[in-house]
Order: sequence, then structure tokens, then C-alpha cells
Amino acid sequence: MNKPFGNRWTIARLLQFEQCQSRDKHSDAHSITARDRALFHSLADSERTRPRAYLAWLQDCLSRSPLLPDAGDMFARAYQVSTLLLVLMGLLLGSALCFGALNYDGTVPINVALFLALIVLPQLLMLALLLLSVVFSLLNSGWFRAWYRPLAALGRRLLGWSWQVFGAKPGGEDRNDALLSAEIFNQCFGLHGSLFATRVLRMFQVMGMAFNIGVIVSLVLLLAITDRSFGWQSSLTDSASTVAQLVAALAWPWRDIWGEGIGFPSLPQIQASRIFLDAESASLDNHALKAWWPFLLLCVLFYGLIPRLLAYLFAVVRERWLLSQVTFDAYHYQGLWRRMQSIELTSQGQPSPHSAEASQAQTPMANSSSDIANAYVLQDTLSRYSQGYLSRWLPSGQTQPSILATEQLSAIPSAASQPVYLIVEGWQPPIEEVLKAVTELAQRLAQDQSDLHLLLLGKPGAAGSKPISARLADVWRKKLDLYQQANIIVHAPIVDAPSHTAAGSS
Repeated sequence: MNKPFGNRWTIARLLQFEQCQSRDKHSDAHSITARDRALFHSLADSERTRPRAYLAWLQDCLSRSPLLPDAGDMFARAYQVSTLLLVLMGLLLGSALCFGALNYDGTVPINVALFLALIVLPQLLMLALLLLSVVFSLLNSGWFRAWYRPLAALGRRLLGWSWQVFGAKPGGEDRNDALLSAEIFNQCFGLHGSLFATRVLRMFQVMGMAFNIGVIVSLVLLLAITDRSFGWQSSLTDSASTVAQLVAALAWPWRDIWGEGIGFPSLPQIQASRIFLDAESASLDNHALKAWWPFLLLCVLFYGLIPRLLAYLFAVVRERWLLSQVTFDAYHYQGLWRRMQSIELTSQGQPSPHSAEASQAQTPMANSSSDIANAYVLQDTLSRYSQGYLSRWLPSGQTQPSILATEQLSAIPSAASQPVYLIVEGWQPPIEEVLKAVTELAQRLAQDQSDLHLLLLGKPGAAGSKPISARLADVWRKKLDLYQQANIIVHAPIVDAPSHTAAGSS
């Protein structure tokens, strides 16, 4: 196996993983099971967790056959294009609003209240909502996704559009490839909603930074090439001291660095820059009229640009944390884990005029399963099969399985990351009592990150047991799948044809 390409998941790799899984759906089940089982057994013990094993599987998949088109590369291009569009929109919107708020005909000073209301106040409200969303996300991760659902939907549409228009390679892709790539994108977005919502948050923070940069550049440019005067007026108050208190409160983040008269106007400057109706600019204090622009610039910097930068860094850290928390325990990912954990079982044909099932005998597991530590058998099962036959299913060093009644399954001990094997009869549909006991055991084992392996035996026969039918094996899996317990892995040799080797897992 090639040298691993790192031990971290990314969004692009998650998309590639989905694409490789989709490609495997059209492959022979027995061959991919043997391939995935061999890959898993080639890994070191420290790499046999789902995230590490799946990453090694993805590397092996990409080394065997490159993806065309590559969903990871398509997402990277779509993200770059979407971000560029948002940056351009932010710059244009920030510049346009700044030019509008600073419209000056040379007769009446610019009202700073209009600038603050159009540019700073909305960002203060968005900053408060952002802080609330961060607090709620720390208390309950579901809040974060719900809070940004409209934004995530907008970002998803933008990414999807960029994916379709700019994601494909110059050579293009046929209709089937386009439909498949769109399906992969939508499926991955649904499985990892919080992760993609965080990436969308990053995109819009970049737009917010571009907006504030547009405002700052426009403000500095206008101050450099024109002579702008600033003042204040309000129908709600005529008290300069009240305005001074509000200004000092807004200047709190920087007033210890740039104090009164530098970072924000002083009370005398505020009194001298009040705009009266029908007053001429020449009658006002020119020094006081110039004292406002540093305050406006710092408001945009501290309430616009810096919070957006901090929010962007938070989104980057949160995305990495969410990627580290991807456990692949969802039902969607069970198939690959079952194949990796499968046991090699064989069905050996014997000359007979009867059916394929009657002419085959089920032989024990191959030596590749010698890492089994705990094996158990139900008491009812032991009554129909010889103990000598059952002992052949055990790893070397264990002479007989632990015999339990169904109600004693809850007493099976567990150890961290140590799988438990349960030998059960699979030649008839499962009864609810057994299913309930098995799933309760699996839930307890999941707390120790342990898997429960069910070894399905066929109908008792002279040679031990016969293979079960594919239909019956599917019944067992579908019944267990209803409980959505990801750590239950079913092993069953199925009847395909005489003298056929069957994989032990779906």
C-alpha cells in the first residue's frame, strides 16, 4: 500500500469518499468484500478505527483508479468561484454604501448618524447575533445549524451553481456524470450539514471582510482626494453630552489606545460640530468637523472588519473540529465497515441431485479471524448443533464458546475496542426477543467502541450446518437495520452456486 496521504479528513476527501462508494455499487460484491477485508487486515492496530481505516481505503481507491471527474477537485473549484463572487459583491456593496453615506455637496456637513445607521449599526446587530449563535452552538450543536439554515441554503445554492458551471473540467462531463456529481454533493451536504454550514459561514465572513475593506478604502480615498466635513444632528436629542456618551461607549474598544480628541471627538468638538438648519458650513468649527472621520474609520475597523476576521478564524477552527469528530457511524457508512470486518466463510459443493443448499456444507471461518477474543453461543443453538462443530468456529486457544441464554446477553462483558462474536441460528427469520436482546447488547458495546459480530449458521445437518439463502441473510440484515445500530456486523455465507466462496458480510 502506498504511503498514507495524511491523517486528516477534509470536505474534499469526504466528497471523494462518497464518489468511490458510489462507484463500488456497480462492482462485484464478493470481489470488493475480499479487497476491503484484505486492506483492513493490512492496517496497524492504531489505524483500525473507522476514520483512519476509511481514509486508508480512500487512498487505496484513488491509487487504483483516479476519479473522473474528481468530486473533491470540483468542490475546491466551486468554493473558489463562489468565494470570489462574494468578495466582488462585498467590495461593490461596501463601496457603494460608503459613497452614498458620504455624499457631500459642500454646503451642509455629512451627518455621521447616517453613516453609522447605514454601515455600522447593521454590523453591530449581526455581530450580536453571531456571538449568540456561537454561544448556542457551544451549548447545543443543533442550534448552530438551525440558526444559519437560511444562510446555509443560500450558500448551498451558490456552491451548487458554481459546481455545475465551473466545477467540471475543460473537457466537460456527460449527463450521467453531471447527475452523479450533483447527487454526491447533495448527499454529502445532507450527511454533514453542520460541517457544510460552517464552510458556508466562512464564505460569508469573507464577503463581510470584503464589504468592510470596500468601506475603508472608499472612506480613505474620499478623504485623500476631497475635503469632507462631518457633523451631527438628530430629532431625538439636542444634547451634546448625550451624543458624547454614546460616542464614548462606541469607542470603548480603542479609547485606551487612541483617546478623546484622536480616536473619537471630545465634548467640545461634538458641541462645535452640531448641524443646525439653514446653517452654513463656514460658520462651523472646521477643526471640529474634521474630528469625526477617525472615529468613523475605527468603528468600521472594530465593529466590521475585525469581528468578521475573528468569525472566519472561528469557522476554520470549528470546521477542523467537526472533521475530527466525523465517526462514520451513520447507517449510510455501515456497508463498507461490514465488508472490512467480514469473516471469510466458504460453501463447499458436494455431488448430489438435490438443491444447491442441500448439497453444500458450511465450513468454519478462515484463519484470518484469529484475532477474535470473545465468542458466545446461545443455549438454544447449542442444543441443535454439536459442540465439536461449534468449537471449530473459535479462534485458536479457545476450546469452547461461552454458552448463554437469550436473556443473559446483557451479561456479556465488554472491553474498549474489543469485538464480541455471537454465534446464532440464521436459517429461520429472527424473532423479536432475540433482536431486542442483540440490539441492547450492541448499544452497551457501542459505549466502549466495540462491535458485535453475528455469525449466522444455516440449518443443522450431518456435516454441521448448511449455508443460508441470500434472501434469508437479507431478512436478518434488514431487521437489524431497523434499529440503526451501526456496530452490528452480520456474517453469513450465502448460497450462490455449488463450489462457490461467499463473503461473510454485506
